[in-house]
Amino acid sequence: MRTEQEMMQLIMQTAHHFVYLMQFKDGNRLDLTLIPEEKLASFQPFDSLSVLLMDKDQLIGELPPPSERDYYIQRPTEQAYADKCNEFWWICLNISKGLWREEITYTMFMYEQINRNVLMQMIDWYIGVKTNFLVSAGKLGKYYPNYLDEEDWEKYRKTYSCGKDVDRIWEALFTMCDLFTKLSKHVAHTLDFAFQQEDVTNVMMYMRRIRKLENYG
Repeated sequence: MRTEQEMMQLIMQTAHHFVYLMQFKDGNRLDLTLIPEEKLASFQPFDSLSVLLMDKDQLIGELPPPSERDYYIQRPTEQAYADKCNEFWWICLNISKGLWREEITYTMFMYEQINRNVLMQMIDWYIGVKTNFLVSAGKLGKYYPNYLDEEDWEKYRKTYSCGKDVDRIWEALFTMCDLFTKLSKHVAHTLDFAFQQEDVTNVMMYMRRIRKLENYG
């Protein structure tokens, strides 16, 4: 691993500022960034959550009241929506293939690293259309329980397969597909986007057929 001095030299060369990530024994954590005065302008405007604690040299001036406006869910274009739907259903084919072959590492990469992110994007858009895109879903969806009804939140929790058992992963996958279908249909209807029901039907039929096949091995 690089020494702290080496890391600081690297940061200065690339970003012209120092970053100290500090974890204290009492549980508190502090991410401290030191910026040369002549580079301050390149960091403005500041994040909308910024709070001015002290400005003794009047280098920053007054900041607006903090809010999450920089993190509000953004309204998608129809193309962005269609691309996410296409990605989700295509990756479902890959997951099904991985489950049939019992290739757990491949399957879980496709499930958690790709389709999980696509599902979360759709949930964000679903929350966005319900709130006129005036809220944040929080980092990694931490506010989902505030905006999803109890049934959808419980269904989302069940999309975590929790283990390597193939049948449990299949059940989680079908739950994920049900939830994605419901939310993506709502987003399409609200924003007047085309919803490709044929893709949903065909992929679900394929997945059910693959699940009934004898194991690849």
